[in-house]
Amino acid sequence: MIPPDVQQLAPWHAVADAIFARIDAPVAPPEPTEPAAADKLHDAIEAQSDPRNMTREELDAWIDQPPTSAPKAATPRPVRPQMGLRARLLLLRLAAGIGTLDRLGAMSAPAGLTVIERIAWEQMRDTMGLLTDHVLPASSEVFAAGACANHRLLRPEASSRPPLSAADAERFAETIRSALIHPEPIVLALPAGVALDPSISACAPSRIQIAPISADILAAFWRATVPDLAPEHLAEAVAVLPPDGHLAGLPDAVILHALRVGDPVAAARRLAAACAQAQSGPSLAEISPSPAVEAARGLIDGLRAWQSGVARWSEIEHSLLFYGPPGTGKTWLARAIGAEPGVRFVQASFAEWQAAGHLGNMLAAMRTTFAEAIATRPCVLFIDEIDSAGSRDDLDSQNANYRRQVINGLLEQIDQLNKSGGVLLVGACNNPDALDPAIRRPGRFDRAIEVPLPDRRAVMTMLTAALDADLAVGQIDQLARRCTGASAAAVDAMVRAGRSRARTAGRDLTIDDMLAHAPGEAPDPAVDWRVAVHESGHALAATALSVGRVTRVAITGAGGLTERTRAPTQALLADLERELATMMAGRAAERLIFGDVTAGAGGDASSDLAQATRLAAAIEAQLGLGETGPVWQSGDDLLLLRSPQLFSRVRARVEAAEVRALETLRPHVGAVRALAARLVVERELTGEELRQALLLPTAPQKGATIASTCEEAASCP
Repeated sequence: MIPPDVQQLAPWHAVADAIFARIDAPVAPPEPTEPAAADKLHDAIEAQSDPRNMTREELDAWIDQPPTSAPKAATPRPVRPQMGLRARLLLLRLAAGIGTLDRLGAMSAPAGLTVIERIAWEQMRDTMGLLTDHVLPASSEVFAAGACANHRLLRPEASSRPPLSAADAERFAETIRSALIHPEPIVLALPAGVALDPSISACAPSRIQIAPISADILAAFWRATVPDLAPEHLAEAVAVLPPDGHLAGLPDAVILHALRVGDPVAAARRLAAACAQAQSGPSLAEISPSPAVEAARGLIDGLRAWQSGVARWSEIEHSLLFYGPPGTGKTWLARAIGAEPGVRFVQASFAEWQAAGHLGNMLAAMRTTFAEAIATRPCVLFIDEIDSAGSRDDLDSQNANYRRQVINGLLEQIDQLNKSGGVLLVGACNNPDALDPAIRRPGRFDRAIEVPLPDRRAVMTMLTAALDADLAVGQIDQLARRCTGASAAAVDAMVRAGRSRARTAGRDLTIDDMLAHAPGEAPDPAVDWRVAVHESGHALAATALSVGRVTRVAITGAGGLTERTRAPTQALLADLERELATMMAGRAAERLIFGDVTAGAGGDASSDLAQATRLAAAIEAQLGLGETGPVWQSGDDLLLLRSPQLFSRVRARVEAAEVRALETLRPHVGAVRALAARLVVERELTGEELRQALLLPTAPQKGATIASTCEEAASCP
């Protein structure tokens, strides 16, 4: 870092110098004036004979030419009291926002109109005082040629914090229109969340924002307030400071508390410690790559492009909707976006807004949250459980009017957010289909990204961040394997419970404390082996039948899972039959290896049997590819299957799919056993490791030798 004493100062320093030269200069003593007649008379009484004995003419002559009295002692030159650190720091930020002497002078140009926008609500009073007492008079002096001394400094008069009510907004707009007919320069001070009437906004090309705290502003502050500050001491303080983006995210109270120390190096260390504490949450760099993480990084990249002027706000993605099962880490991911340097995090939920009271209070609470986000930008506004908003198309008419007004209010606030710029909107929900289409559309939420359960790498990252100082790497890896398939919330709960157990026992944390609260039941080798065989059947059949690329195979606390991408098809009957065989391949693998099957292929609506039954029923009754020909029948799966003829045809298709899966896997029984044995040990396979495991031999292998070796290595039954 270049020492501050050799850095080329930014143009805004000239603005600050012009303002502070006037503030810090000693106040000139009043010019001497002619003594008043009463003072002259008093001096005469002391210096000469009693004037009461003079005639009228003598007294008048004597008052006109009084005798010279002894000179009085010179009045000491008064000194203006030094400005407080809060006001000085705010004035430096305002000077940095003004930027140049030309812009400072333009604030006093005849018929000029300047807008100072996005002022934090709590800074409005101080900002108005600084503008009135110091900035605007200073700009008159800088811009002496043709400057107007009488400024019109206007701010909205609101009965509450922004956003303004319709009446307050119209009153403010009318005040501005009335001022525009006069030649005096106008300066508008706008709190964050307040927008100008479009007709007035078009008249105000000059817009100023109070600059965020930066190392440059703090260095200027210390130069002005620390007596005899050595350049090397200032350079050391600047070197200790965290990056500007981190400083900008600190609350003003934290900044002022640090500056109270007086010594720049000590203050810089306080600020660095505060930033380290504020950034203690997750970061995007620490989270395993996934489509959701990549989308989150795209948001931040767009924000940086907007901040640097490379892109306009309308040219970047600035909203995301995360959806997925409970506990998958949607809030964790949103917080990671908010943990980026210089980006604050504002969190809200519909439950929080609704707790404010009736509909009017609820909408007011919603508006307050959006105004807070605009006031603290750049920031992330995270709305949790946003599907609570519902949809205006909902058939439930009991709360239709309430729901309509809530959704309309939310849409209005999102649109206002997009106009303001600088706020990344992130929503989270379990069921995006429950959301009103107007909320989900691009422009409100640009993309909807699924956040699945974390993979083992993601779990390992979470556990390392939480337990790195307590457990060895091997122990953390053991825990990560045990937690494969668990939600982020379950992992977090395990860590809290384990620490509580160790604290109660009065000792350091151990791996046993964690395992005692690990999600799910302790692994059963026999169950794990069957689950591994089942999932290996799905993975190898998908590969052999070319229905998609397998991306992940895992044994979880709730069973197993196989994730794959779908290969593009023409939806021919042959394509659907290959898909059916893949769905039944887990059950077929069990029959192939064990000679029998379990209920593992069945269960809820997401199970293998449920998916296969739905697809077979659709082939027969809705896709025009079954025995009934091009006929479409309405109704859900259960209603369709009440027809005995249709039921028998669906059953025949599902059974045929299992037979095909069995015949597909039979030549590769050794590969099934090998993949299952590896899965039992690793608990999860992804990436290149999985790709190599799915490479099918060009010639069928004899399974007996491979099976015995793999089962022995995995301690399989």
